[in-house]
Amino acid sequence: MSYDYIILASLTLTMISYSWVPCVIIAVLAILWTYFFPNSINQRIRWWWCTKVALLLFAFIPYLTFFVPGGGKSEQVWLDKVIEHIEVKRDECEDPEMKAILDYIARWYNYIGFCGVMVVQLPEGILGLNVPHCPGITLDECHLRGTIKFAASTLVHQAMHDYPPYYCHFHIDDNHILETL
Repeated sequence: MSYDYIILASLTLTMISYSWVPCVIIAVLAILWTYFFPNSINQRIRWWWCTKVALLLFAFIPYLTFFVPGGGKSEQVWLDKVIEHIEVKRDECEDPEMKAILDYIARWYNYIGFCGVMVVQLPEGILGLNVPHCPGITLDECHLRGTIKFAASTLVHQAMHDYPPYYCHFHIDDNHILETL
C-alpha cells in the first residue's frame, strides 16, 4: 500500500489550514513508514520524491503571498495614518526598547504591498498574521473600519514577531503595547 496520497493530503491540509501541527505529524509518520517499510525500490523512490515535494512546499508556500497586492490607495492612506500615530507615540515613549521597536515598525512597515503590509480578509477571529521567515505583515480588513489605535496595536504586535534579535511570540507583551499606544 502506498502512502503517497496520505502524505500529499496532509501537506495540502497544512497549506490551507491554520492548525498545521497534526497535518505535519501525519505526513512525517507516513513518510517514515514508507521509508522504513518499503514494498519495493519504487516505493523508496516515491519516498524521496514526496520528501523533496514536502521540503519545497514548506519552504516556498509563504512566498506565494507576495503575488497578492493586499490593498490599494485607500489602504495606503489608512496605513499612513496608523504609522503617523505610531511615530507620535514613539516620540512620547520613555522606554528605549519600545521606542526602538516603534522606530523599526515605522521604517519597515510603512507601505502597502510586497514585503510590507497587506490588508485582506482573514478567517474570523484572526486580526493579523506574520510568518517570521517571510517578510511582511497581513492585517484583517476589520482594521479599516476600526480605530487607528486598535490597528496600530495589532501592527505593533505582528511586527514584533520578526523584530530582531527576537523571533516568534514569547517576548511580546500586549499589555505593554496597549499602555504605550
